[in-house]
Amino acid sequence: IRLSLVGSEMCIRDRNICNVEFTKVNGENRIMPCTLRNDVVPPTTVIPGKESKKSNDSVMNVWCTDKNAWRSFKIQNLVSIEIKND
Repeated sequence: IRLSLVGSEMCIRDRNICNVEFTKVNGENRIMPCTLRNDVVPPTTVIPGKESKKSNDSVMNVWCTDKNAWRSFKIQNLVSIEIKND
């Protein structure tokens, strides 16, 4: 399923595994497999005394499944989202 940008952010937040295409800051396009699914994302560790990052509504933080690491992209640079079937 390929989605338009309308409501596409909800695709990831609804715990799907998706291929997200976006334009990187350097102008290159990237397709990134990612998710926010609890069964894929590792548990978050809180380090006492360390400040957490400030929330930024213009950036989406996701778990990149091919790098096994947190990645982010600017929502305004989103090109498309494709839901992957598992």
